[in-house]
Amino acid sequence: MVRRSAQFRDIIIAAIPAGEERSFNDAGTIVACLAASAPLEMAFDDGNFFFVAPGLGYRPFDPSGQAIEFGSLIFRNPTGAPIDVHFQIGTGDIIDNRAVFGGTAIPVQPITFAVPQPVSQSGAWNVGLTGVYLPRAARPVAISNMGDLSCAASAVTLISAATAARSSYVLEHLGTETMYIKTPTTNNNNGIPIRPGERLEIETNGALNIRNPAAFAQTIRRAEITW
Repeated sequence: MVRRSAQFRDIIIAAIPAGEERSFNDAGTIVACLAASAPLEMAFDDGNFFFVAPGLGYRPFDPSGQAIEFGSLIFRNPTGAPIDVHFQIGTGDIIDNRAVFGGTAIPVQPITFAVPQPVSQSGAWNVGLTGVYLPRAARPVAISNMGDLSCAASAVTLISAATAARSSYVLEHLGTETMYIKTPTTNNNNGIPIRPGERLEIETNGALNIRNPAAFAQTIRRAEITW
């Protein structure tokens, strides 16, 4: 049975036999399944069937994503028993604001908490701290000019010995060839390169050396920051 209105039509089909189809030639842009006694399949004009469920609306689109009008609907019963269905088709939108809530009511039991009680402590507390960073106490900082250092050709020269009070070195290359800052005394270029005219600040209180790979002596200017 088809019940018509100005814009939307109801399709009510009673007892679609098991495994059979029913088709309707009716145009629209949207179809909604209002009720069905069992799962069923539906297809638009292209004949590609898909499962539908009560409470859902369906609208065909073209490959570009634009809504298109269909000219026919086909309903198929995939079950082993007759089913009843109720659909609505039309143009525009079908808005369903119905809500169904089910289940068993669960009583709410309020919980009464005990009144907070004061806490008392007698005797000494022993508290241990592990892995906690404790900042260094504030101390004055001094910047000292250590004087220029002549670095012998093709050799490693000591910039300064280890000093616990030192925070960092400030070095300036006054020569013309790259030299290498390093902690070991091995005579190779494994170290931090310092190029002519560069200034470096290196944070360490350990001994520091410099290698001059050039065939002539070069000069480096030194300063240190101490606590």
